[in-house]
Parts: sequence; structure tokens; C-alpha cells
Amino acid sequence: MTAPYFMGIDQGTQRLKVALFNTEGKQIYLTASPYETQHPHQGWAEQNPNDWWAALKICIGRCLAESGVKKEEIKAIGVAATSATVLCCDQKGEPLDDAIIWMDVRAYEEAKLISQTQHPVLKYAGGSESEEWMVPKALWLKRNKPELYRKAQHIVESLDWLTFKLTGSWTASLCNVTNSWNYVPALGGWTPEFFEQIELAEILEKWPQKVLPIGAPVGYLSSQSAADLGLEKNTLVVEGGIDSHMGMLGMGAVDLGELAFTIGTSNVHLILSREPVFVPGLWGPYQHAIIKDRWLLEGGQTTSAIILKWLENSLTQNGAGPNNFYEVFDALAREIPPGSEGLVMLDTWQGNRTPWRDTLARGALWGLSLKHSMAHIYRATMESIAYGTRNIIDTMQENRIEIETIRVSGGGAQNLFWLQIFSDVCRLPVSVPKNTEATIFGAAIAAAVGAGYYPSIIEACRSMVQITQTLSPNLNHSQAYDFYYTKYLETYYALKDLMHEVSLKLV
Repeated sequence: MTAPYFMGIDQGTQRLKVALFNTEGKQIYLTASPYETQHPHQGWAEQNPNDWWAALKICIGRCLAESGVKKEEIKAIGVAATSATVLCCDQKGEPLDDAIIWMDVRAYEEAKLISQTQHPVLKYAGGSESEEWMVPKALWLKRNKPELYRKAQHIVESLDWLTFKLTGSWTASLCNVTNSWNYVPALGGWTPEFFEQIELAEILEKWPQKVLPIGAPVGYLSSQSAADLGLEKNTLVVEGGIDSHMGMLGMGAVDLGELAFTIGTSNVHLILSREPVFVPGLWGPYQHAIIKDRWLLEGGQTTSAIILKWLENSLTQNGAGPNNFYEVFDALAREIPPGSEGLVMLDTWQGNRTPWRDTLARGALWGLSLKHSMAHIYRATMESIAYGTRNIIDTMQENRIEIETIRVSGGGAQNLFWLQIFSDVCRLPVSVPKNTEATIFGAAIAAAVGAGYYPSIIEACRSMVQITQTLSPNLNHSQAYDFYYTKYLETYYALKDLMHEVSLKLV
């Protein structure tokens, strides 16, 4: 092993990870430490920010003890974090309450109110506001916890707080603020008139005043953080970004025509373009969010691998079913032809994020006969999630977004059988990077750029990211899937009103 090394930090939903990489992109070490999420009310999700810092100390301690890398060989740190995980802090940066994490949807009414303004800034957010984002959550705090809101000197995201804890400097990431803070560079940044209209004008004083792009140097570790973490004070910290978006770097999907596809509990689809493309139902376009002079468009599926996990849990209760669930069912499903012999499923078990933006949609399965087995349902589940991805890709392509290839990461990227289904359904090649821990790898790539070891993010990705395998679509399978994909679309529209009626009754 040769120095220098770059540290990536990934503050995720369930755990915090720390990893080390060298200049060639080789992963030297990876570790993780979990923390808890509280759900005090339905639709709420909170975490204690101090748990993130405690997890970081544990991970860095392990890293220094077990990696064989000396602390003085670690030249820079990059951070990736969950998007729109919002916390209130006092003047010293101490949290005043638990953080409202990304999946918390308590700000539904505030998002609806903001969307109804039809303000021009919303054009750059896909036409409406999401309850997951910073601005609706800040408005919820003002309306429902006015004393906390008043006391808060800083209302920030988890990324901003971790960067502050590391350096003592408050900054915001251009990646994050363009995505969920209604910051539009093309309109000069934040539009005060918009915030006045939604009665949130003072929030601009509570946000960091310095906005930096991914990879820009923030500063060196403070004396306090260096002592807490056991690192050198002269270790540089660079600006990071949203976890899935940092994954674009880790996948090397930074050229035009390359779709970055993260397959996990939910799915995220990210693509760059030269010019802004406004697509109703998709998020964005976001200017300079990843790379200067490029626009980012985002799609997503609310439920993905979590449906397969639900199947596993349902079929293996009380010790029933195979211990090696995925290996067994992958083998059985391979023997079933594309289309699962007439089964059609909707993947909208917790609603549809894009392009339908339908929070009241729910899952469905039809076409069952006595011929079908659980393996058919397993394959139909995989296919339905692939249909949902094709729906997003088709929407992008219908709006002049060129997509030539898909690059994948996340837990689902390790299942080659499923990746082949994605390739066949979407009629696109699917490339698998050597390192599927794309988010934390992307954070380390940003660190290497900020420390000056590469002149740009694009150059760093070309040098550090390796593709190990590319799956090409089986056109015979693609032809079969074309038929069932149309049935998938028709099923949603046929059941839409029924799903809404039942969902509203259960609220």
C-alpha cells in the first residue's frame, strides 16, 4: 500500500460508514456503525445527531487501528449524507432537538401549500415541492414548534452539521441546496420574494451563507475534532453532497448519456445534460449540482429491494423456507420465462415517487392461476421494479434526454440475474463498477479532487473508477417484456381511482 489515502464518510439512514481509498481507487478499508431511528408518530422519523458523531468516532478508531494506514497518510476527507435530514442548532452548533430525517413526511401540508404558489422557482424542482425537502420541513418547524424555530441559530442538514463538526465552518453544498432548498443558480440563488410569499423569509439568515460545489475545500480539521477523532489537524475536509448523488462519482457516471442507478431499499436514477430539461413528474433540473455547467435530472422509486425483503420475511417466518433465500429463488426464477407467465405487478407499494408522483398509489398483483408458484411471484416482483425504472427512463428519453448506458450501485447491483432483467426491460446495457459502495467511494473521489490530486471530478472518475462487467440486453426477452410493460402502465391507470379511494379511507 502506498500513500496518500482519502477518507470517505457516508452518513446513511441506518448506519455511518468510513472507508479509505488510494489514488488508484482501490478500497483499503471499510467499516460501519449503526444508530437508531425513532418514529414518535405515524409518518415521522427522527435521529439523534450526536449518534452520528459517536458512530464516526467508532469507525475512525477502527480504521486507524485495523487498516494499516497511518493518520498522517490520510490527506483529505469527503462526506456524503442523507438528503434533507434537517436539524436545529444553537450558536455553538449544538443540536437543540432530534433531527427530522429524509423519510419523515410530516410536512405534507406545508409542501402542498408551497406547491400551490406555483412560484417560478418550483419549475426547477419538477413543478412542485416534496414533503421530504428542507423548505417544507423548516416551514413545519415554524408552524408547529415555534419556540424551537425561534431559538435555532442554524437550521441545516446532516451534511452541513458534520462538516461543521469537522472544521468549525458552516457551509452548504451546492448539490443539496439545488435539490431541496429551492436554490436556483440560474435565478441568482435563493429568491427572497419566494420565501416572503411562503412566510419563511427569516430562514435565509439561519442557513449557511457560504455555498460550495462538491469537492471544494472547506478547511482543515479543527483542533477539537482532530483530538476527538485521532486524526491530524492538517487533514483537509472538502464539500460533499447527497448520498445517492455522490454515488454518481463512485459509479463514474459523470459523462452525458450515463444513467446512475442506485438499487436499494428504494431506487434513485440520475442523469446529466448540457441544457436544462423540464420534465413534469421528475425532480430538477438542478444546475451545477454535480459538475459545473451540467444540469441534473432525478427520478426515483419509493419501494424496490424492500419488496423482495418483504417476500423473504413472509416466506421464512418461523424458520420456514430456505436460509439462502435469494440464491434459491434466483435459481427457480431463472427457469420462468420473461413476463412470469402472465403475472403483472405494480411496484407502487408505498406510492410512486416519479414520474406519476402519486403518494396514494399502492401495490397490486394480477394474472394468478394455479399454475403459478412463489417463484413466479418472486420474478414478477423483480420485473415490476424494472418496469418502474423503464417508466422513468422512457419519460426522460421522451423529453430529449439521451441515455446510452446504465451504471449501477447499491445492494441490488450484486444480483446479476436481476441486473439482466433491468437490461432486458429497459433495452440498455448495464455496467457494474468494481466497487459497488459507490456513495462512500464518491466521497473519497471528491476528497482526492479537493486535495489537488486530480484536476477535476471527471478526470478523477476516469482514473479511479473501474467497470468489471457489462450486461447487454437479450432482445428476444426485451420483445416479450415490451408487451408486459404496457400492461404494467395500463394496470396503474385502471386501478388509480380505486387505489386512491382505499388509501384515503385508511388515512
